[in-house]
Amino acid sequence: MDRLYEYIARRFLACCSVDAKGSETLVVAQVGSELFNAKGMIVEQLGLYEVFIYDRWVDKHLPPVARGDQIPIEALELRTGKTEPPPLLSESDLISLMDRHGIGTDATIAQHIQKILERGYVSKNHSKRFQPELLGLALVESYETCQVHLARPYMRAHQEQSLKRISTNSIGKNEMLESALSSFGSMYELLETNARSLDQVFRRIFVEPNATDSWRIMHPEVTRCGSCSNRLALKQLNQPTARRSGNMRANEPVRRALTCTSCQLNLVMPPFGTLSAFGATCPICGFEVVRIENSERHTEYKICPKCYNDPPSGREVNASGQPRGAFRCYNGSHARCPLATAVIGGTDTVCCVCPGCSSPCNVRKTNLFRVSCSSSHCSFAYFFPRFVDGVVVTDTTCANCAAKKLEVSFLRTMVPPGTPQSMSVCIWCDQAYRTVLELTGEPQPRRTATARDIEGVHAVARAGRGRASRVVQRSRRVRRGGSRT
Repeated sequence: MDRLYEYIARRFLACCSVDAKGSETLVVAQVGSELFNAKGMIVEQLGLYEVFIYDRWVDKHLPPVARGDQIPIEALELRTGKTEPPPLLSESDLISLMDRHGIGTDATIAQHIQKILERGYVSKNHSKRFQPELLGLALVESYETCQVHLARPYMRAHQEQSLKRISTNSIGKNEMLESALSSFGSMYELLETNARSLDQVFRRIFVEPNATDSWRIMHPEVTRCGSCSNRLALKQLNQPTARRSGNMRANEPVRRALTCTSCQLNLVMPPFGTLSAFGATCPICGFEVVRIENSERHTEYKICPKCYNDPPSGREVNASGQPRGAFRCYNGSHARCPLATAVIGGTDTVCCVCPGCSSPCNVRKTNLFRVSCSSSHCSFAYFFPRFVDGVVVTDTTCANCAAKKLEVSFLRTMVPPGTPQSMSVCIWCDQAYRTVLELTGEPQPRRTATARDIEGVHAVARAGRGRASRVVQRSRRVRRGGSRT
C-alpha cells in the first residue's frame, strides 16, 4: 500500500515540475533500395522525470555521422516471424475509441459499457479486458449478413451528433425524431425481410449439437464427467464446404463440444482457444475444469463445462449473474472454489460496515480470502491467513458490533491440533477466532481505520479526476535538434 501513496504523491509533484527537454537525432541510411533508420536521444533536462521515476528518458548515443557518409555494413540478417493480433480492449481502450468516434458523453459512456456487459454481448476476462460472447458475435454477424450496419460506430455517432444539434438549435426535436424513426424503421423492415438469414446465423452459433450434424472427434478423452465419472470427448463440427472454397475466415468461430456417451450429454465449448484439462474439480457440479488457452494473445482462463452451459443461480455461487456462454470460473463466488474471484455472497450478504468511509464491506477472494470495502476510493481490508480454506457469510449478527458472523473453515494440516475444522464467529469480537490466530502467530484483525485508510479515500478521489494524466502528457515534449540529420 505504501507504493500506491508514493505513486500518487510523485505524480502530483510531477504535475508541478518543469518540462523535460531533450534533443532527438534521426539517422536514415540507404542500403540498395531499402531505407533503415536509427534514433538517438540526448537528455538536456530531466525536469519532471527527476520526481516521476515510473517513466523516464535515457540517453541513447549514436556515432557521429554527417550527411552523405559511407557506413560499412558488418552483417545482414534475414529474420522470420509472424504477426500477432492486437490485444483485447481494456476499458480505457474502449473509452478512448468511443470518444474518438463521438459516442457517448462523460456522463453516459460508463452506462453504455455496463449495458453491453449486462446484456451478455461481451464479458471481462481475468485481465479485465473485454472478450466477445456468442450472443455478441451472433448479432454482429447477422447484422452484417443483412447489410444492416447497426454494430458499426458511425451509426451511434450520427445519433449523438443529431442530439447535439438539437441543443444548439441547428435542428428541431421533431425533425430529428422523424429522421431517426424513418432510418431505424427501414432497418427493421430489412431485418424482417431477411429473418431467415438471421435465424441461420443464430442456429449455427447457438443450436445444440445433434446426431445429424457432421461431427468429428478431435480428442477422445479430455476431462471427466461430473455425473458418471467417464471421460468427455472433444468433437468439432466439420465445415468442408467453407474450407474447400476458401471462404472460411481465420478468426471464424469453430463449433465444438464436449460429449459424454454414457449420459447422452453435449456441452458447447467456447469457439476460440486451445482446450485442455486443468485438473481441478468444480465444487458446484463435480465436473472437471478445463483450461482455454490463446497462444497468440498469451492469455488463458478456466471454465467448468457444466456451469458454462448451465450457469448456477444464486449470489452465493454466481454473484455477478453471468448468463449462459459467459460464465468463467473467475466469475464465480463459491466459498470453496479456488478459482472464484467474484464477491462472495453479492450485495445481499454484506458482512459489515467500513470504519473508514461507512460503505458496505464484502467477503472477497483472490489468492486469499479477505473482507474489504466495496468503495473504489477506500483501501480498508482484512486478509485472512493462508490456513483459512473457506469463508461464508451467515445470517447471524454479532450482538457486540452488529457485523454478520462468518462461517470460517480451516485447513487441518495448518492449524494446531484440537482446532475445529470450521467455526461461526465474528472475526472482530469472538475470542475463539482470536485464539486460533494467536496460536498460529497471525496478526489480530483490526476493526478501526487508520489515518492512512481515511486519507486514502480522499487521495484516490483526487487522483481519479484525471488531471495528473493530462498534465504529465502535456509536459512530455521533445525539442528536436535541427543541426544533425
